[in-house]
Amino acid sequence: MHILHLIKSLKDRWYRPLARVEGMMPALLEFRRKIIMSGKQLDLDAIVCYFDVVSKWHDNLDETVRPAMKDLKEVDYGQYTALIGLLQKLANAIVISGRCQHGWNRTKKGQVVLPENVFLGNIYGLLTHPVPYWQGQRHDTNRNSWQSGIYAATCVDTTPYEVVCKQARRFQTEKGSVICDRITDIENLLNLK
Repeated sequence: MHILHLIKSLKDRWYRPLARVEGMMPALLEFRRKIIMSGKQLDLDAIVCYFDVVSKWHDNLDETVRPAMKDLKEVDYGQYTALIGLLQKLANAIVISGRCQHGWNRTKKGQVVLPENVFLGNIYGLLTHPVPYWQGQRHDTNRNSWQSGIYAATCVDTTPYEVVCKQARRFQTEKGSVICDRITDIENLLNLK
């Protein structure tokens, strides 16, 4: 067991896998800044901007975060376990907000996220439509005509447009916060080393 520890320790000093993560930090900090800035967009433009920012990282996980985790695992004998865990949580959070052909962000790798590729709805009896459809409903002031059945009490005095805006904002806030928090955790952990 001690020999394995010694070998990993020598590999760690020779290959310096931590330097790969440290080198990634400026890009991760910029990623966090862009996620925060996407939240300042108006209404449904915010979710489109958010998906575009996250999708670029989703496309490059196999060239950035995952190789860094692999390198750290090869030399880890406990000193990088927390960092590896944070990188894994970051990768998972990016995938959850990334591209999915049947999800909200229906784009392919390398494709710019446009409003036509972001689908919202499937909530409170509303059908799923792309963002331009919902933006066209923005000025519909008929607040209660769409509500029926079990959802009527849930959405009192709201328009379908307001419902999907809240849905999008909630997703962006919750998922974006997780990504930003993981980046901050990684930054703090690296500052301790």
